[in-house]
Amino acid sequence: MDKLTPSPNIVFNNIEAVDKVGSRFAKRVTIISEENAFFINLTIQDSHDLSAETQKDNEHSRKIFLGLENFNVVTNALNYGKPEVSVAYSRNSSEIDLKDFKSNQSSH
Repeated sequence: MDKLTPSPNIVFNNIEAVDKVGSRFAKRVTIISEENAFFINLTIQDSHDLSAETQKDNEHSRKIFLGLENFNVVTNALNYGKPEVSVAYSRNSSEIDLKDFKSNQSSH
């Protein structure tokens, strides 16, 4: 997070992940140990809570990637100025609303 340009920082803020990466995440870990220095049980509980939150976020990310694989989204090296995720569909399917696309896929 410390080296990102303003645009990615805006994205991390929008998805409420700014405190979940980089030095801001490290600061959260430090605060847990400093605030509970004399109460090891609180340190352990807060550490478990942070770990559970991180595992939940990782699971959500994994589900996103699995979902993209279901739509045959492939990964390529990301070149400067290229989008990280894009969706292509045939011109004749352009009349289908995107919300309908999901229900059409689940019926196949």
